[in-house]
Amino acid sequence: GAWVRGWLLDLYPAPDGMVLWTLDAGQKRRRLVDTSFAPAFCVGGPLDEIARLTPQLPAEFPVRLDWVERQDIWSGDWQTVLEVGVTRLDRFAEVVRWVHRRAPRAELFNCDISLPALYAYEKGVFPLARCAFDVDESNGVRALAVEDDPWATQYELPPLATMEWR
Repeated sequence: GAWVRGWLLDLYPAPDGMVLWTLDAGQKRRRLVDTSFAPAFCVGGPLDEIARLTPQLPAEFPVRLDWVERQDIWSGDWQTVLEVGVTRLDRFAEVVRWVHRRAPRAELFNCDISLPALYAYEKGVFPLARCAFDVDESNGVRALAVEDDPWATQYELPPLATMEWR
């Protein structure tokens, strides 16, 4: 693979992964796809109700399921929850709705965060961050490294062009 450098212009979910649009120093735009991103949400509450979902969910959707311990942000208590990782980004909201309908007494965590925001948080990227991307021959992202500091006040600007309508 080859490492390419550029500024992160945009990102959005697609069925095959998170799409990242970048701009390099020579003003070349590149569409990259990160297939490693599998967002997850957690299902807490009555364990018997949640356990009934475990055989049904993988039969209906492309998901991975794990029982994990998570700390409640408000009470500080640890609880056992079902972590549902969704491997097709375009089905994330559908999976959340399905779980909500089938387990109405359950609490859902991290299911209302936008996928681009969740990706940015998990990968440590931010708008217009200068990054290095290890890409394969089909522009798939194998790794990424952020080269900018989100708190910096002095940084190199991307070579943006201006378009005017008359």
